[in-house]
Amino acid sequence: PSKLFFQDPSSNLIPGIYYETFVGDYDGISLTDLDFNAMVPAETGLSNSFDFNYRPDAANNFIIWSSGLIEIPQAGEWTFYLTSGSASLVYINGSGNPLIYNAGTGDQYGSNTIQLAAGLNEIEVVYYTNDGMTTLSLDYLSEGSPLQTVPATSLFVLPPIVNPGIYYEAHDISL
Repeated sequence: PSKLFFQDPSSNLIPGIYYETFVGDYDGISLTDLDFNAMVPAETGLSNSFDFNYRPDAANNFIIWSSGLIEIPQAGEWTFYLTSGSASLVYINGSGNPLIYNAGTGDQYGSNTIQLAAGLNEIEVVYYTNDGMTTLSLDYLSEGSPLQTVPATSLFVLPPIVNPGIYYEAHDISL
C-alpha cells in the first residue's frame, strides 16, 4: 500500500510519477513483504512515466518503487498489463493486495481487470532486478479505449507537504 500521504486532489498537481530506488540483494524476498516506509532510498526523483531507463551507479540489484496518481478518463472496467524483465507489481487505490504481481526472474508478464471511477486514482508500481536491467512497461485498455502504454499525461503527484515546524519560545522562569 502507498507510503505517500495524499492531499486533497484539488491541489495543484505536478505531472509525473514519484520514485525511490533501493540498492541491495532482495533475491528470495517477496516484493509484497517489503516495508518501503522502513527502508532508506539510495535515490529519489520524479519520472514522466513507468518506462524507467534507470540504473543506480554500479548496482545490479535494486528496486524501483514508484507512486502517484493516474487519471482515468472514463469510469468502467480497466485492464492493466504489466511487462517486466524481472519481478514487479502494481497496486491501485491503496489495496492491500497487488492488482498484478509478476514474481520471479526473467521476462515477466501479467494482467488483471479492475473497476475504476473516472478521475484520479492512486497507483503504485514496484520493480526489482538482480541483473542491472530495467525493463518495465505498464499498459491499459478499457471499452472504447485501445490498448496503450499509460501516457505520461495521465500521471501526477501532489506537491510536497511543507511542514512549517513547531514554533516555541523559551522563557526563564527561575525564581
